Amino acid sequence: MSPSFQEYFQQVERFFVVVRMSGFLLSPKDMEKVRQYYLKGVPLHLVLQGIAEGLKSFQHHAAPQQRVPHSLTFYSHFISPRIRRWNKGTEPTVPPPEQDPSGVLRALHHLRAEAAILVESESRPLERKAKEMLQAGLDALVEETQGLDTEGFVERLRSLDASVLAFYDAGLDPSVRHELSHATEQELGADRGLGFRAIEGRRKVVYLRRLRDSLGVPVLYE
Repeated sequence: MSPSFQEYFQQVERFFVVVRMSGFLLSPKDMEKVRQYYLKGVPLHLVLQGIAEGLKSFQHHAAPQQRVPHSLTFYSHFISPRIRRWNKGTEPTVPPPEQDPSGVLRALHHLRAEAAILVESESRPLERKAKEMLQAGLDALVEETQGLDTEGFVERLRSLDASVLAFYDAGLDPSVRHELSHATEQELGADRGLGFRAIEGRRKVVYLRRLRDSLGVPVLYE
């Protein structure tokens, strides 16, 4: 099933929020540009990959302290060549919904595009390494999708998600880890009346959520 325009637009807009390119919603002009992509049937992941490529180019050429472009107009210069190649049949794309009924391949393309943006927008050394690990894991998963059903695909995403967070947690400065643990215990203070096992399970969930927020990556297997 193809996404509605609202879903398509929200996916594009979310990329700007994820990397904090802008605290604002996309402009009406940008929204119209996304609408044209949608009406022309441009696969969503091509738009997202173009944004990643534009961000990478900006990072390479930008002057120190130069603000990251938060208008889609800048990124459209990188999206357009992909669309031209797609129209000619020379741009790799995902299969149509009827050939990918579970949505596994489309989900993987979108996650890879998002990982590329996260890597290019990250300047903190440890966080960048963790995001590069995420990107490499998603790239490797491409080779496995043909032999995976939906359950197997989700399990691989869970494993990759856990590995990335464990790598990040192990590399944290002890003081940062202490702050995360302290904030976790403060949040748990509101959970009164729970048994020991329930508290331990809740502690893990809360800590991982705070760890993920600190790293700045999405949950892979929603």
